[in-house]
Amino acid sequence: MTVPFIPREFAKDTIEFFRQSSPHVKSLLDLVFTPPVSETASEEDLKEYETMMKEYETELARHRLRYQKHEEKAARCMHDAIRNLPEDMYDEAVRKGSMLPPESLQFHAMYKDQLMRESLSDWELFKMQTFSNLMHIRYSHSEAKKKHRDKFYISESAALNLRKERAKKEKNLM
Repeated sequence: MTVPFIPREFAKDTIEFFRQSSPHVKSLLDLVFTPPVSETASEEDLKEYETMMKEYETELARHRLRYQKHEEKAARCMHDAIRNLPEDMYDEAVRKGSMLPPESLQFHAMYKDQLMRESLSDWELFKMQTFSNLMHIRYSHSEAKKKHRDKFYISESAALNLRKERAKKEKNLM
């Protein structure tokens, strides 16, 4: 059995970023997690915010439930469709696994301009680009993973050995 693994050479940039001086990390965390704070927020504003937040959470839960039911139904339909295939097609469908259409025919490629650039404001495009940059910093190895999937899986015994080595190094550093 194999387990997921990120080779050192692909994680090096991320590790170095977080090992650098704290201003980099503090700036990143401030950008991602700190909401704008209003110095002039009154008691009424806070109550209104709490009321709106509760409404939002209620609506979000309702939408998530509806989405979850939709996903379950889609999964059942997919499995039913595969089960109902003729025997020779069933074996082929199971053997091939996921068959994605060419990149140019995928939804995100066909409608990216229409969905992103035409419907988003400049500020939203800036936030989307910032998010994309952060994801590239964190997961810079994603392109390599698509091309060389076998590098990103190792046997369980190798994973245990790596954990033991790391624990031993940490113990020696203390």
